[in-house]
Amino acid sequence: MYRSHHYLHYQYFVTPNWPGGIYATHTVPGSRAGGLIAVCWASLMYHGFQGYTKVTKGIIATARNLKQRLGQVPGVKVYGDPLTSIVAFHTTEVDILKVGDVLSTKGWHLTFLQYPPGLHVCLTSLQATDDFVDGLVCDLKEAMMEVGTNSATSEGIGKVYGTAASIPDKTMVGEAAKVFLQCYYDTLPDPA
Repeated sequence: MYRSHHYLHYQYFVTPNWPGGIYATHTVPGSRAGGLIAVCWASLMYHGFQGYTKVTKGIIATARNLKQRLGQVPGVKVYGDPLTSIVAFHTTEVDILKVGDVLSTKGWHLTFLQYPPGLHVCLTSLQATDDFVDGLVCDLKEAMMEVGTNSATSEGIGKVYGTAASIPDKTMVGEAAKVFLQCYYDTLPDPA
């Protein structure tokens, strides 16, 4: 639709200084697209008020359990006082971004934070179990021990976030994010 990539880049929304990390999206609505709104509405219609309330109570109970259990891990601090479904934490013992990379190799999908460095989990009904909390806390302890005994550099998302946070001129980070978004629009040349 655009004559040049230059014009397309004005469509993007990029903020490299967001506490959650480098945020780049093709449009202003970001992750609040119409399809997600329709799915949310359909879920509410399917489960009804009682079902929604039951699921919400389970998620909040799990978040409180996770907050309490994380507080028992030496060196781990929970950010703030989470009251709903998001629990963010960090550690003063080892590099939390490296811990996040180790947790990723164990199958955990946590969100990396950059200002200040940390990790967070957004709980849904799929995680609203004691087994989820037990597994995450156990693997977190193991990951902290692994990072503490291994001085290797981070190779995953943690490296990206750590590097981006250390760059003083964030315009470079923003431009790199635009190049990444551009990859979604690029097509291969016609082989004919």
